[in-house]
Amino acid sequence: MKRLFALIYLCLLIQLALLLWWARKTTPTPSPPPAPSPATSPEEVAREPPFLGEVLLEDYASPHGSVQEDLRYLQRVLMSVRTLVKTQDPGRMAVNEDVVEVLLGKNPNKTVFLPSSHPAINESGQLIDRWGTPLFFHLEAADWLDVRSAGPDGKLFTVDDCHLHADGVFMKSDRLASAPHF
Repeated sequence: MKRLFALIYLCLLIQLALLLWWARKTTPTPSPPPAPSPATSPEEVAREPPFLGEVLLEDYASPHGSVQEDLRYLQRVLMSVRTLVKTQDPGRMAVNEDVVEVLLGKNPNKTVFLPSSHPAINESGQLIDRWGTPLFFHLEAADWLDVRSAGPDGKLFTVDDCHLHADGVFMKSDRLASAPHF
């Protein structure tokens, strides 16, 4: 009786192996992905969906917007960093280049918020305002980062600057802080 069960078991295993071999042989092989069109660069084909910072900065420096809107967009990105990285100190963010490094993924989670090729980042690795001038960041405390644009004149600490406090309040031109004393 044991021999009969062993023989039946062996036949079933052989049938299963044949069935799997046949299924594998008859399954069509997937076609290769379409070749990129000449107008599409290889970088665009391989590009992942946009990073969160790209989405939040979609209208950054738009001709129809304002510097105040730009700084608010940037503030949303910085708040997202704090929320998603989930740490009191998402990276040393004392100066512009430090902020950019955190946005590029040099943070505890290695989360990338912006690509290095984003138009808001210049060749020197600094976030710039709508006039191409690097933004000024002032770290008041671990959870308090002010952002300042030099304004149309491109000079910091003049009356046309736009200064956004971390609490979302803009400093008015007559109350703008003067240059820091070090």
